[in-house]
Amino acid sequence: MEETLDYQLHHLLLDIDLIYLGINKQILSKHGMRRVRYYAMRHLHLTPNITLGQLSDLTLVERASLSRMVFSLEKDGLVTRKANEADRRVFKLALTEEGKQLFLKVQADMDADIRQRFKGLSQE
Repeated sequence: MEETLDYQLHHLLLDIDLIYLGINKQILSKHGMRRVRYYAMRHLHLTPNITLGQLSDLTLVERASLSRMVFSLEKDGLVTRKANEADRRVFKLALTEEGKQLFLKVQADMDADIRQRFKGLSQE
């Protein structure tokens, strides 16, 4: 059976995704971090003082799972939770200084990997 172009493209993208995720996993494991933790920290770095609900929307992780992870990040000294003045039931999340430094180290390794992988490419 001959594969259609859309089918070939779909599987090519899946293959690329698996390779890329594997590379990211290696970099993250070097820092003792998993992808969901990295993405949560990335969003907290880019948008400090967001709520758990907003972080859940950005990371596509259910609130219950994310809540446990945020608790773990807080326990590790990487995230702070501050009560919202307008609604005491809602907390604002932000990276601590230690959390920012860890995120920046991981991001530097990710950036170096990207530069290395694509160094032969030009605008053309």
